[in-house]
Formats: sequence, structure tokens, C-alpha cells
Amino acid sequence: MASHLSSTTPGSQGAGDEKAPGPDAQPAGRLRLWAGRLGTAVAAIWATYVVVASGVWLFQHHLSAQRISTPEEIRAYHDHGHSQGLYQYHPTRQVMLRPDNRAQRHGVEGYWMQTDHRGLAYLPPNDGEPSILVLGDSVAFGSWLPYEQSFPGVLRQVTGARVFSGANEAYNLRQTVDLFEEVGGTWDLVVYVWVPNDLYEWIYRETPEAYDPRGGMPRPLDLFDLRDVYLRLTDRWMDPPEGLYYDESLAWNRRRYAEHLRRIERLNRDGNLVVVLTYARPQLDSGRYEPQEWLKQGLTEAGIPFLDTLTAYRPGMFVHEKDNVHFNDQASLEWSEFVIRRLVDANAEEPAG
Repeated sequence: MASHLSSTTPGSQGAGDEKAPGPDAQPAGRLRLWAGRLGTAVAAIWATYVVVASGVWLFQHHLSAQRISTPEEIRAYHDHGHSQGLYQYHPTRQVMLRPDNRAQRHGVEGYWMQTDHRGLAYLPPNDGEPSILVLGDSVAFGSWLPYEQSFPGVLRQVTGARVFSGANEAYNLRQTVDLFEEVGGTWDLVVYVWVPNDLYEWIYRETPEAYDPRGGMPRPLDLFDLRDVYLRLTDRWMDPPEGLYYDESLAWNRRRYAEHLRRIERLNRDGNLVVVLTYARPQLDSGRYEPQEWLKQGLTEAGIPFLDTLTAYRPGMFVHEKDNVHFNDQASLEWSEFVIRRLVDANAEEPAG
């Protein structure tokens, strides 16, 4: 009987058989296998993180019951121990300087600040011309300094103009615009001291959805912006290189930058606005100034004058015993005089050194 089994000699193979992998191919195959497994594991971990983080963020910002801060709590947050009686609650800005008031400034023993019926600070006697309104946050306010050593105070003393300050500590641009439009009036000059974190529009947790460092709740599609979710949940939205100071954030936040510029244009109601650009300490350390460059381009296109103060900064200007963020008295004087020289004469020479 014929056998249906074909016999082969050891080491031989049929025409349809595949050649067994040689010893050199086995390590490469194992490497590819493990690389594929590793890539799958990393992708699975990242996908799990995004799903969980997005769910936590959604719950915290939209679904969880959050106690609403009372007006007194909001006022007390600002009214620190050294400045009792300086602030009061405001229904749309959360907090404002108390009108018709004389109170001690935060952290400055023995120095007082006077406000008028609108809650604008001034240095009496506040007569003279022209009339100038200063707007901004703690940089323009002059945190930790007597009012006389803040930018509005120096501006009043050097020029003899009638200077009022609407600057409030921690104000964002939205709050500043609200103050400007509520105060009204006619001004010869409006000076808005812009700081980089104005881009993120801080606002206090007055309602469950109120606190968002970029101003307003994001659109639902932002939940799928992995970079946005990551920065929010890790609270790194202000830290370089991920956040505010790097050019990646310009493209990422394009719509927010455009809205920011539209708000600045509202301060130019009478065509008398000058925007003074300041710089944050991490920017000076890193040499990255993309936000200012973007804003200068936008202001130029909008026809709004601006003053870039980069050359006014020098090493040590931010050294302050209280927080190492705001100007000390000497730095405030130098920076203020730099700005005033250019407000008075756009062709003023740079200071020596």
C-alpha cells in the first residue's frame, strides 16, 4: 500500500513551508513585541487619566454642590489684618475699595489711603490738570507700599496732575472694565497697567461656576482639549513652560486672547487710553515675552498707544520682604519715573544702565 505520508530528511522542508527565523531575527522580533506592548500600556494609561480627570473636573465645576461665598467672606479675603476697613463687597466685581474712606493700606503700618465717593484712591489735595485715571491690579495699586510710593502716587507728585486710581489688588481685566464703565466721567488720560496674568482673568468663587482662572466656563469641547484638562487639574496653568509665558499658549488660547483685546478696547471709549505693559518675574528669568509681543501687535492694529517697560527692569527690582513678587519702594520709584518720562515725552532717553 502506498504511503500517504511523505518522508523528509532532517533539515529539509517542503516548497510551501516558511523558513524558520534565524537566531539574529529573534531579538528584533521580541523588541518589537515589547515596544508594542509598552506603547499600548502607555496609551491605555493616558486614556484612563483623561477620562477620569475629565470626569473629576466636570463634577467639580458643574455637578457638585458648592457653598457660595458670602459677601462678608469675599470682603474679608481682601481686608487683611493690616488693612481693616479698606474694602467692601461689590455685586459684580466681588470687591471694591470702600468709598469716601480713609483706611490703612495692606501691610503698611502708619500709612493711609483716601478714596472718593466712587471708591477711587487719590492723594490729597488732588487738584491740578490734566485729569488722569489709573487702572490695573496690585502692580498699579502698589501692594505693600504707601500710596505715595505707588505708581499713581508718584504720578501725582511728579506731574502735579489730578490723579485717581481705580487699581485694586487681584483685579482682572473684566473687573477693571466693569469699574471703568461704572465710574464713567471724562478723563484727559486713562492709563491701564497691564500685567501678564490679566490674560487669565482671575475671579473669586462667588458662585459655583464663577472661579475660573481664564475667565468664564469653557465650552464643552474644551473637555477634549487634553492640554487644557491637564493644566487645569494639575494647577500648572501659570507655570512655564506649560502655561502663560510660552508661545504654545498663544495658539492654544487664540480665542481668549482676541476676547482680551476686545475688553481693552472698551477702556479706550474716548480715545485717550495708554496701555503700560509690565513683565512677570518668570518671564524676565526665561527671556520669553510672547504674550507682550502678541498684545503689542493687537494694540497696534487697534490704534491704541502702548508703552513697553521691558527696558525699565533690572535685577533685584522685584525683591520685597513681603512676597518677592511686587516692587519694593526703590524699584517702584524707578519704574514709575520711567513710565512718567515716556508719558510726558515719548522720545525720552533710556535711563543710564
